[in-house]
Amino acid sequence: IDDDTNDVYPLAICVDENGNYLERVFEIEGRISWFTNAMGMEDGNVFVTALISDDNMIELYKKLWIAVLNPKLDILYENYMTLEEPYSTYISMIHILSNYDNDVVLLARVADFDNVDYMFYKFDESCNLLVQSCLENNTHNSEVTDFVTIPNTNHYAIFGNGLHYSGLSNVNYIDENFNLLSTTFIDDMNNYPDIMLPMRMSVDYWYDDNVFLMSAQSSITSGINKWRPLVVKMDAEMNIIKTLDLERVDTTDYVFQHKSMSCYDSDNIYIATFWRRGDLPNDINIYHINDKLDLLGMRTIDMDE
Repeated sequence: IDDDTNDVYPLAICVDENGNYLERVFEIEGRISWFTNAMGMEDGNVFVTALISDDNMIELYKKLWIAVLNPKLDILYENYMTLEEPYSTYISMIHILSNYDNDVVLLARVADFDNVDYMFYKFDESCNLLVQSCLENNTHNSEVTDFVTIPNTNHYAIFGNGLHYSGLSNVNYIDENFNLLSTTFIDDMNNYPDIMLPMRMSVDYWYDDNVFLMSAQSSITSGINKWRPLVVKMDAEMNIIKTLDLERVDTTDYVFQHKSMSCYDSDNIYIATFWRRGDLPNDINIYHINDKLDLLGMRTIDMDE
């Protein structure tokens, strides 16, 4: 924050394996700007996105800054997207992925005064805009918990609760031209015998183009806790194949974080959860599993230390 103007600028930190770090404040165009996401690239650089407002009194983010940074936090390439009418603002998280053509694809939620739609952008590795496409959303719900590429295709999946009127958690399949192919709801209780309807779904491991491993949570619990964290093996029709239940009945709030799964190979998959204790620091819990959903180990990191 600039003390004289109340302008807000994004800060990036790059840490190496020895704990050494660099930091840089980016005074990009606009009065308020903040990073929303970052994605590592094969060449060791990072693709980043930031939202920008020209007014530090009104939270309307009409610009999107995209850039490629190297490990020294130098800007190698950058570009600006300006939101056009009828839309008045971008909303919070920008989702990023790399497709099978090595293009970078962004999914942003954009709002007018009544609706929240989905805006897709496709960039090359130098931040040149290749495609921009809008998908209208016909419900007041618009949450996106994950945006992924279907393996061996240039089709995509949006996990969340948007695009249809039910408001139920669902997955929406999108083709390479960003048209809606189909929607599958998470509402058939025959598929969820333990009544653990998954919410806030995040997918980071694929067995093939039809079966994936998903971290999620359920609001149906058996103890005093508010949330029940799950790891679920599921097919594309949202049928549960196998579930690893990580519920701890002695906690009051125990939830998955966004993009909590990290996969190195089929035997080394790590899941992170946290225990929120009111105003006290969070405990972070890291579980080591394999793709058979065997629990191999667990470690708790006390953030009060």
